[in-house]
Amino acid sequence: MRDGFICVAAGTPKIRVADCRYNAEQIFTMMREADKQGVKILALPELCLTGYTCGDLFLQDTLLEGAMEGLRTILKATKHLEILAAFGMPVRAAGKVFNCAVAVQKGEVVAIVPKTYLPNYGEFYEKRWFESVDAFDLREVNCQIELSNTYHLHIRPGDGLIRQMGGLHTFMNWDGPILTDSGGFQVFSLAPLRRIREEGVYFSSHVDGRKIFMGP
Repeated sequence: MRDGFICVAAGTPKIRVADCRYNAEQIFTMMREADKQGVKILALPELCLTGYTCGDLFLQDTLLEGAMEGLRTILKATKHLEILAAFGMPVRAAGKVFNCAVAVQKGEVVAIVPKTYLPNYGEFYEKRWFESVDAFDLREVNCQIELSNTYHLHIRPGDGLIRQMGGLHTFMNWDGPILTDSGGFQVFSLAPLRRIREEGVYFSSHVDGRKIFMGP
């Protein structure tokens, strides 16, 4: 830490689809290099331990077990590092497969965060391979705080319906803490569908094209 700030970085390792051993080596190599440069928190892409485009291989034991072995390799190779790194991988639990962000530090897993909203439009077919997380699953894994995406909640089911049902807690049947993001990630991921102005961001819905404004 310097002047009260810590160094946070994002990286994109070179990976091979479904080659978990190779990808694990790329991930821990990037972690080591970032640690040398003084990075304290490193964010890596979704499903980068397997590759995002594995398709039906996400349903195969070989890939899922390879991902877990890759995770063990990363933990062993980085047990001496102070850096906190998060990367994506599929995780099988309770007979389901989840698209997860896994946070590791000093050779230990410090958090596993399953993706709740699964896109299922255009070129995205995540619901074919992954399960969404419901309140029961969150309690089963002793979740301490739940994160919801403002943009996607506005699109579906819509904030009007959520308000009618008494808010997010009632809508989700969840009695724990909830953190809602600003929708800021979609400013980058949906760049072709948005216009940035001083007062906020104007989107064209990826579902039906309707106009959406999101401000501070």
